[in-house]
Amino acid sequence: MLSITRSTMRLDPFTCVQLLDGALQRGFTVFDSFLMLNSDKDTLQNAYDVMESMGKYSLQQLEYISTILMVQNVHFGLINSGELLALFSPKDTKRYSIIVMDSESDDPVLGGASLHFSEHGLRGYEGKENTTTPDLKSIIKACKTGHHLIRYMNKPYADKYQNDMWVPVLLKDKEIINPK
Repeated sequence: MLSITRSTMRLDPFTCVQLLDGALQRGFTVFDSFLMLNSDKDTLQNAYDVMESMGKYSLQQLEYISTILMVQNVHFGLINSGELLALFSPKDTKRYSIIVMDSESDDPVLGGASLHFSEHGLRGYEGKENTTTPDLKSIIKACKTGHHLIRYMNKPYADKYQNDMWVPVLLKDKEIINPK
């Protein structure tokens, strides 16, 4: 088991390039998010700049990996504002959120939408049917008590390339945790 804490995290741009290159092959994983989002913002940006300057990656690939930069901004903004957890109550012990980012990465105001679920169904929409689909139920069931799985989606990328792409993040008590 890899034991890494945010305070000991020191990724360099080369390591980030390797992680981002791996994400292009298999998609972003919760472990990728743990490593990269706990890394310094400048290190991630430097890694992206290195990849862009290499001339090895297509525009689609660069747009794919730039999503992690968007997620870093959006995620910590939602955590700091309290919006990410506002619709949950203490009785919601297994949490799942879908955050759709609806702006380009260079847009200073990242818009979007979100849905939040717990073992008690859809949260924050009183008066609406509070049920989930079988897929959502299985995601919630797979979550450990106290965990919050968040999946960030880059809508402009998905629309442009007809390919949904997700960056999953696993939280416990507002902290990004190692899924291992």
